[in-house]
Amino acid sequence: MVKEQKSTREEMDKRLLENKLRQGLMSKKKLSEYLATLPDLSANAEEVVVVIEERK
Repeated sequence: MVKEQKSTREEMDKRLLENKLRQGLMSKKKLSEYLATLPDLSANAEEVVVVIEERK
């Protein structure tokens, strides 16, 4: 019996994905298919204003 490899969001960190692609553990096609299943949450984004004060 062969276990299916399940992908969770924790396993889909950008750095891990780049590493998997480099090692041949994941194809670009599989990555594209996974990314197509993700919902568009850009409407939930909030602007973050950062004020940097210079020290003398």
